[in-house]
Amino acid sequence: MLEIPFSSSMRFQETKHSATSFDFPNLYCLTSDSLTISHSEQVNVFCKNGVKLIQLRTKELSEDEFLEQAKISVSTCNAFGAKLIINDNVDIAFKSDAHGVHLGRHDMNPKEARALLGYSKILGTTVHSAAEISPVVVSESDYIGMGPFRHSKTKSNLSPILSNSDFSDMIISVHPIPVYLIGGIVLADMKLNEFLGNAGVAVCSELSCGESLNIDSIFNFVKEAKISRISSVLN
Repeated sequence: MLEIPFSSSMRFQETKHSATSFDFPNLYCLTSDSLTISHSEQVNVFCKNGVKLIQLRTKELSEDEFLEQAKISVSTCNAFGAKLIINDNVDIAFKSDAHGVHLGRHDMNPKEARALLGYSKILGTTVHSAAEISPVVVSESDYIGMGPFRHSKTKSNLSPILSNSDFSDMIISVHPIPVYLIGGIVLADMKLNEFLGNAGVAVCSELSCGESLNIDSIFNFVKEAKISRISSVLN
């Protein structure tokens, strides 16, 4: 059993973020630097296939290229009623008028990011352990990416993999903040919310094959997400 470092009496609902009016879907798709098509083209494919929450994640683009791709992607998402989240870069999120930003533990402090972006934007954070569930993470996060669930093809030097018990305890500790499992997610993991209580999963490497997006895989994830959503409503 994990020891949660503080009582989450600073409940998410008490912050009253306007971004919380967004109905977070159970599928969160990330773009990749390793594909032959641009990030904005990846976003376009995701949107056309029904994905509603997308993260533009790049470690290779220049600031100018990043901003250009972000602006195009925001426009595409707006046309499809989807949300675009910028990974790591608060400045790009602000300048592109993206729907939000996702921050890792070595990025800008969430409180500072909130002050710059305001409460109308979605702010996501990454948590790798119970020790990282800090008061500022709880007070400022609209959602949390939690993991790794297993080893990932897209990230090196990952934190130790958490057990199902770890995930369950941590998800309970941050409730009602939506939690997305991250790290090596596969299609079968769409059902994890049935016993772990997570809001959904964040997927990257399973959406591609080699240097191309795998349309069949994207379709299957979207289909499974819809089935899972309907099942959770009926239950």
